[in-house]
Amino acid sequence: MTTRTVKLAPLPSYEGFARCEVAVPNRRQGDSEEGIRYDFPIYLSPEDRAHLRIVVGYRGQLIDFALMQEVFFAGAWVDVVRYDCHRSFHVHRFTRRGEESKTELGDLDDLDGKFDRAVAEMLEDWKENRRRYLNG
Repeated sequence: MTTRTVKLAPLPSYEGFARCEVAVPNRRQGDSEEGIRYDFPIYLSPEDRAHLRIVVGYRGQLIDFALMQEVFFAGAWVDVVRYDCHRSFHVHRFTRRGEESKTELGDLDDLDGKFDRAVAEMLEDWKENRRRYLNG
């Protein structure tokens, strides 16, 4: 398999997250209409990380994303908070007891703005999210 790179699409740079550049491939006959999916962890502390999953289109546009905050607990990485945007933009919050709540945050208009909001909220609230999960 050969790598076809047309350009680098810079993702927004946020304090606390490493700057990322995503290679956007040429579209060829038979390629998926959905774009290219990328997954990577972003460590906030030795026991805390964000996990970013994005789908980037063939012109570098953001098509889909999920941003999860995870904590290393009882020997495994577990979800604490997850922002995602299937059918609507929303946030899931999890407890140690296995409970989950979901809060609707809006429609899918302005996906770049929704991504910025998710990142900003996670960077601002990750310590409180951790405390709530561990004490809840």
